Amino acid sequence: MKGLLSSMASLEQLQQAPAEGAGERVLELPLAQVKTRAQSRKRFRHIDSLAESIIQRGLIQPITVFAQGDHYVIVSGERRYRAFQLLEEPTIPAIVRDVSQGLELTGIELIENIQRDALTPFEIAHALESYREQGLSQVQIGQELGYSQKWVSLHMALADSDSRLVALFEQEAIVDAETLNSLRKVLAKDDKAFTALASRAVAHGLSRAEVNRTLAALKHPPVKAAAVKKATKPAWFSGVEGALKPFADNGLGLKTKFDASSGQVKLELQLDPAQADDLEALAAALARQLRGG
Repeated sequence: MKGLLSSMASLEQLQQAPAEGAGERVLELPLAQVKTRAQSRKRFRHIDSLAESIIQRGLIQPITVFAQGDHYVIVSGERRYRAFQLLEEPTIPAIVRDVSQGLELTGIELIENIQRDALTPFEIAHALESYREQGLSQVQIGQELGYSQKWVSLHMALADSDSRLVALFEQEAIVDAETLNSLRKVLAKDDKAFTALASRAVAHGLSRAEVNRTLAALKHPPVKAAAVKKATKPAWFSGVEGALKPFADNGLGLKTKFDASSGQVKLELQLDPAQADDLEALAAALARQLRGG
């Protein structure tokens, strides 16, 4: 296989290769002189399939590195570098950039990985933390990377996410950052609600709208009507009702009600002039009862 990977083999590959820019040059570097570093991307999948693709079509895009002493440090392209290691290739095409350590380097790596959709939302969140630790606001971070403050805020909120949220992403039950962030808010408010949504996501899938409806319900739960306290009638009221009952039984339109707020007895009477004697007798009976005699 010697020499197979030393150059790009077709016009299509040459067209896809990035042009050299200011402060950049493309070199064929000995693989032994290329080193990795701690970076945003934490997991590298399907290295073997990438290696097979490189065998078939060659390396379409060189890795990006910067010089450090007698070796080169990878800015982006570690997955391609690992594929070359798997293939036991002696050299690898690389774009050498003149960059310094720190935020400039992190920014280059982050932007390139985001553009290739190579980072998870959680990896992006951790990468953005390096900017925050340098005292940059979310607006400033967005300006540095060419993204909105909303995008920065959305991803930074996912830093240090619960392992159950990360597991949903790894199972590909939920893959977009906005829905993950809404689920994070649900989890912060109600563990049971989160568990129910997570189970549904794994079993049947879950839309962003469903998550947001649950979140809205948790933020604004229905107000329970205050229990109406039943008025407690005082003992003397029973005596009043007993004294008035014969008049009600004799056809006098009479209703009694105890008003707990005022402590008063309210009477409603319906009678005609022929019942005037009944009214006098009722008043006398009521007076005797209230006097206790």
